[in-house]
Amino acid sequence: MRVALATLVLAGLVAFVPAASAKEGLSAELLTQLSPAAEPGSTLELEWKLTALDGSTRVPFNAMGVFVRLLDAGGGVPTIALARGSAHPDGLYSAAVEVPAGGIGGIQIGLHGTTDVFASLRNDPFVQSRLLSRRLHLPTIRPGARCPVAAITKTPLGHGLGAGPAFPRFGTGSTMKVLGDAHKVLWFVLPSYKGPLLIRGGRVDGRAALRFDEDGIAKSSLFLAQTTGGPRYRPSYTWAPNAGCYAYQIDGTTFSRTIVFRVTRG
Repeated sequence: MRVALATLVLAGLVAFVPAASAKEGLSAELLTQLSPAAEPGSTLELEWKLTALDGSTRVPFNAMGVFVRLLDAGGGVPTIALARGSAHPDGLYSAAVEVPAGGIGGIQIGLHGTTDVFASLRNDPFVQSRLLSRRLHLPTIRPGARCPVAAITKTPLGHGLGAGPAFPRFGTGSTMKVLGDAHKVLWFVLPSYKGPLLIRGGRVDGRAALRFDEDGIAKSSLFLAQTTGGPRYRPSYTWAPNAGCYAYQIDGTTFSRTIVFRVTRG
């Protein structure tokens, strides 16, 4: 019912567009990090920027009837939300949209008219996530063998574990001392790498998978969207089911690296 109502509202809107080029080369860029693993039924606050071509120049796109649609990962009914406000001279838009019942299977940003026009999404997290989903290649060691932990690296953003450009930090060393169900981990990424990141992991001296926080829910991976520049920081939690030797696998668009660390419980 909510989707149908939104569609009816959209049908009653008349878009106005820049005088030059109208909808030619319509392009969107998400300004909010959107996780493919967002919880069904939750509400997401999304922000994005729209631009269009004016000759050979890209300019902010100002229109009514702009919407965001989240596709259902299970093939069910998508959810849709209109952008707030009636004037967007800077090309900036925002909306609150509900995650579909089957989870998010994709995102579309468009402009309603006689025929809906969809923008090309420059930093689509679902395309990026699929590109980053390499097979896990964690190292393996015999149970009881010495855990070959990664070295601590000094960076302009502080000390982190591994070779970078993305680093976990959970204290001052390479041992994660878990007192409860999970341990706080700060991920930071050097500004030299602006692309997306997919972080997964597991035990290397036995069979156990790492889990990562996503709005307080344990997920099998942690996703960091690409940025336009500057350092990135992401507070998070890592769930390790038992003590042992573990490794993170960090996949970027141009690299895939592992970071080995030790987990103790007590």
